[in-house]
Amino acid sequence: MGKARPPPAAMAAALTQGSGETSFSGAYGGSATHTYGQGTTATNKYGDTATHAYGSGQTTVTNPYGGSATHTYGYGTTYTSSYGATAYHSPYYPPHPAYAYPAYHPPTTVNYYGSGCYNCGG
Repeated sequence: MGKARPPPAAMAAALTQGSGETSFSGAYGGSATHTYGQGTTATNKYGDTATHAYGSGQTTVTNPYGGSATHTYGYGTTYTSSYGATAYHSPYYPPHPAYAYPAYHPPTTVNYYGSGCYNCGG
């Protein structure tokens, strides 16, 4: 294997040897930190923060206005607005309409000049 490529100029990553922590900051104000065995926290330039605790199966996003959304693996997502309203989205999705029924195939017929099925399909 060759040497690892450095990150592009628009990104900066930092790894302190032996610390178990990796940090990243983007040119547009976002940043993320991952700590081995603990989890990951990411923040964007608008103040939204996402956190994931290692092994929890949950990721939570909060915004600076007080809204939050928590996704729990296998259980779905719950959203709470800054005004206290809540919404829930199930992890189970109904089938896409394109897959709900088998594809339609028009009936086949014997060609106009054919007298038997040996001449089917034109």
